[in-house]
This record gives sequence, structure tokens and C-alpha cells, in this order.
Amino acid sequence: MHNHRVRSFVPITIDATWIVIEMASVREIGGPLTWIALPTATAVLPGVSPWRGHAVAVADLAAVLGVGERLASPTGRARTLYLQHGGNTLAVPVDTVRGPVQLSDHDLRKPRARSDAFCLAEADVEGHTALVIDLGVIVDGFRPVASVHHQ
Repeated sequence: MHNHRVRSFVPITIDATWIVIEMASVREIGGPLTWIALPTATAVLPGVSPWRGHAVAVADLAAVLGVGERLASPTGRARTLYLQHGGNTLAVPVDTVRGPVQLSDHDLRKPRARSDAFCLAEADVEGHTALVIDLGVIVDGFRPVASVHHQ
């Protein structure tokens, strides 16, 4: 008999692409954000936004996935997920945020649509194929050489 872990995920959309983010990494779900582009930025981490008195990196999942329109400062999308990855908090602008879903390991399958390192799996959510992504791979893979140091 196999035990299947059940985890909570937050489904989000960017353009027509469905993605699920592990609930454990979600710190807050907000409205649209205002952000500042940085000259040293990358397309994936194009700038920073204020959040709870700190500057946090803005992550453009549209740039990572190659879907939808890229972010253009100073506006984001309709909603913003604030996600924790290790010691980093990311502001991730998205088009929609759906109610949390429970997925077991049994519900996850090898990704067919994407072969990117950050796509861990796929799952069916609300009749759509949703990508299960690894924020760590995205953050570590696209971090700019110059980073902000806390004192």
C-alpha cells in the first residue's frame, strides 16, 4: 500500500496558461502592484516592488514561460502573489488567482507540454492542464549577477 502525499496548491493564470504554486510558499495574495524597473534586471526578474516596508524582486512568469505579455513598469497584472523562496520574497503578477486545490502525488504526472527544468509536473485543475513549477529553479536560474545585500 502506497501513501500519497496530499499538498495544497494555489492555481493561477497568466494569459491562457494555468500554473499551480505550492500553498506553503504563498505569503500573501494582493491586487495589482506598482514596480520599478532596474537597469541591471533580467526579463525574468525585471525590477522591484515595495512590500511590507521592503523592496522585493518582481518575477515575470510570462517571460519565464514565454506566454502572454511581458511586464512593463510601472504596472503589473490584476493580482499579485507574494511568494517566499528560501530567504527571498518574490512579487509575482498574475491574471487570476483561483481557490486552493488539494493534489496528491497520484494527481501529478510528468509534464507533456513543457520540458523546462522548472516544470516539475502537470495536473488537471478545473478542466485545464496546469503546470507545477519549482520557484527555486526559476529564482536560482535567472538571478542577476548584481544582487541586493542586506546589512
